[in-house]
Amino acid sequence: MRVVQSFWNPAQKLGNGGFKTLEHHLQSWALSSLTLARFYPDLHLVTDQIGKHILIDILKLPYKTFSLEFENYQPIIAGEPWTIKKLLAYTTQEEPFIHVDSDVYIWQPFPNHVLGAPLVAQNRDCDLAFYKEAYTGIAQNFSIVPNYLKGLNKIYGANAGIIGGNDYRFFKSLYSEVTSFLIANKEAIASVNADYLSTFVEQSMYYYFSGETRRDIQYLFDFIVEARDDPPMQQFAQLPDQCSYIHLMLSKSNSLICELLSQRINIDFGIYNEAIKSYISNIDSYKIVTEGKEAIDRYQRTNGLFKVLSAKFELEVFNGRDVAETFIYAEQKLPADILACLKDVYQFESERSVFVEDFNWQNFKDHSLLVSDIISLGKD
Repeated sequence: MRVVQSFWNPAQKLGNGGFKTLEHHLQSWALSSLTLARFYPDLHLVTDQIGKHILIDILKLPYKTFSLEFENYQPIIAGEPWTIKKLLAYTTQEEPFIHVDSDVYIWQPFPNHVLGAPLVAQNRDCDLAFYKEAYTGIAQNFSIVPNYLKGLNKIYGANAGIIGGNDYRFFKSLYSEVTSFLIANKEAIASVNADYLSTFVEQSMYYYFSGETRRDIQYLFDFIVEARDDPPMQQFAQLPDQCSYIHLMLSKSNSLICELLSQRINIDFGIYNEAIKSYISNIDSYKIVTEGKEAIDRYQRTNGLFKVLSAKFELEVFNGRDVAETFIYAEQKLPADILACLKDVYQFESERSVFVEDFNWQNFKDHSLLVSDIISLGKD
């Protein structure tokens, strides 16, 4: 059974992924992939160039193969649910597979009843608040709704912490069903909470569409989760003897959970944790202290160089609010000597910007004029 994970960057932004920090986000990717690879060494990653660069090239996580399905991805509609990319990752598989979320960590292989099933999921959910709110919004605002979603009294979902199965072709049908549903109701998409809709189209539509097509889902766990904080799947203290599976889900932003995650990756895979810290330190060296138009103005030389280089090397224009992501992108495109020059220019403007921010301006009568003079230094 092939085990798959998927990584992408919304709008080319390297974010925290729901965790407290980017460091915790990357620690989760490391712990997830490394625990999976102990049992499934043929681990596959569906990603884009930035995902490959970070997870494989820099952090050296144990993906044996990868595909760049998300590179140059074009949304099917404006404001589409983010889980559409996960569904797309499922459709690209041409053999039996299990897709595992990056906040899932395992200490035992998946049982045979999961590995041999036509369709699998983590567990059943029932009437969780986000399902109910999504369904209410759909019922009130969507004009075209499949019959199998009409008149539901209880809203079920198949939790996609793990998802897949031997009937891998089914997921092509599911993707087509979900995208057709969204396109038919594209004018009403904004009326439903984006995160709730994302969960609904992946997990509830998987649950109900599989029933509509007379397919049974085999679950890793028999219990049904009926309360938001109910699932017993974040028991770090019981690792590894009394707990073999962790899925963080909505606990990703919990400070204690993030601390336990950091401790576990350091205990089990310390060398990878050092690589993450080194990478984060490298990103921190490019952080800036201002946002928006002011940031662009204060980095005029850097922005100008990006514009000049973009024609030859197909770079995106420098964005002062997303400097770390911009430099990650540039590293893939520029020769080393040009990249070093660009970083030197950025560092000069960064240090000047810090001085502008930190200086005690109260001692000056015309603050705005003095700031303008400092910002203009060196423009020529």
